[in-house]
Amino acid sequence: MGTAWLWVWPGAPAGLFAIVGAAALLAATTRGPVSSVILVIELTGRDRSFILPVLLGVVTATVLARTLDDRSIYDARFSDREVKELLRERTPPDE
Repeated sequence: MGTAWLWVWPGAPAGLFAIVGAAALLAATTRGPVSSVILVIELTGRDRSFILPVLLGVVTATVLARTLDDRSIYDARFSDREVKELLRERTPPDE
């Protein structure tokens, strides 16, 4: 993966793909893309030169995860019936 990473972004550290992957995984599972990007940037302490690959990875992972399933990791403990009931409770009644 590091070699492929260097073909896409020449001159970048080979291990940076792991940071992008971690941000993408976090965004996909929690359905929190903005917080994932901010968390990864703050925790790495690096300069902001890798923001574009992180954003691309996070957006791709979030779109793919929302396409595959509507539930986040926090809703995974509920059954499909319970999720439908929770969504119905959150939706305001029609007038």
